[in-house]
Amino acid sequence: MILRFSLLTGLLCCAQSAHAWGDLGIGLSSDQAQGPQVDLGLSYSPQGWWALGASGRCAPVGPCAVDGRLRLSLEVFRTVPRWSLGYGSEGFMTSLMFDRFLTRRSSLRGEIGWRAKAGFFGGIGLGIFPFD
Repeated sequence: MILRFSLLTGLLCCAQSAHAWGDLGIGLSSDQAQGPQVDLGLSYSPQGWWALGASGRCAPVGPCAVDGRLRLSLEVFRTVPRWSLGYGSEGFMTSLMFDRFLTRRSSLRGEIGWRAKAGFFGGIGLGIFPFD
C-alpha cells in the first residue's frame, strides 16, 4: 500500500506535463525591517500547479537576503493567485502573489506576505515566462 501511494505521488508530482513553465520575476518591494528593496526571483514548474523557486532581494542599506520557495497556483483565470511557503536567510516566509497576465509570456505581479525576521512585506513587479 505504501509503495503504491509513493509511486502514485511521484507520478503526479514529478512527471512533466504540457503545462510546464519557468518564470523570472523582477520588481520592487518594501518590508518592515529594511524598507525599499529590489527583488529577483526564478521558478520552475514541471506541472503548472506547483513550482519550486528561489528569490533574492537587496536593499540600499543592509545585506541582501535569499529564500527558497514552494509555490502553489490556481491557473484558471487571467489573474492567477499563487501561495508560497519558503525558508531562507530571513527565516520562514509565506506570501500571496497575484499574476495578471498582459500577454502569454508576461504578467504584472503583486505580492504581499510575512517573513519571520523582516515582518510584513509587499511588492509589485513583472513576471516573465520565457519558456512557454
